[in-house]
Amino acid sequence: MAKLARTNPALAKAIKPAATRVAGVYGGAVGLLLGAARRTGLRRLPGPPSTTGLLVGANVLALTFWLGPIGLAASVFAGLTAAAITALTVRSRPLNAYERAIAVQVFGEAAWLDDVHLTTMSVQHGRAFAFPGADGRTYLNLGAKGFHAPLDGNRLYPAIGQILVHELTHAWQIEHSKSLAAFLSHAAEVQLRNELGERVYDIGSAPVVWSECNLEQQATAVDRWYAGRRSPTNRQLDPEATDATTITNALHRNL
Repeated sequence: MAKLARTNPALAKAIKPAATRVAGVYGGAVGLLLGAARRTGLRRLPGPPSTTGLLVGANVLALTFWLGPIGLAASVFAGLTAAAITALTVRSRPLNAYERAIAVQVFGEAAWLDDVHLTTMSVQHGRAFAFPGADGRTYLNLGAKGFHAPLDGNRLYPAIGQILVHELTHAWQIEHSKSLAAFLSHAAEVQLRNELGERVYDIGSAPVVWSECNLEQQATAVDRWYAGRRSPTNRQLDPEATDATTITNALHRNL
């Protein structure tokens, strides 16, 4: 998709409305599945394997259900295999004391932080992403490097802890969304638009309007406020920063 946006922007623009709708429907379906799993016992199987196994198995079943029992067996086998591979290759852990202290600075002492776990998973080019687990946890998938050093800065997130705050904002969104289906539908649409060349992370220089921001713009506003990039004095968490009042009202914080 990203290559299409670069090589044929006109085609990318033409297919974006339909592709975005498809992505939203798919994301919503995944959210419904995860919500059902949380209600029916997968909370007793903590860790990333239960989530990857469920999702792989469900996707295989969607492709092979017409085969009847053979399709069901194939989906079960695929799900168990994915879970086993995940158990062998993916590490996870809760926030440590220092990471949690940073989270509390931004979001307050919130119970949902107990359910946030970091993992060694990532997507293309090592990009981090947040995802709700079938076990009731929220996983911040930071890749192997980010898992061991989630506070390190990089070119896009130079401040210490900035990328962690960005992904924690997605965890906050998951916790406060109407449903997992609503969150994942919106998230899938936003990422599809990003792949097709839209600048979904861009918040410009004017004050943000929280309700008009997509998920990535909200997370960008929070991580830049945390990092001092919206402050006239470059002060972290500056109560006088451009978006400080908007963000703290949205997060129900008092500075």
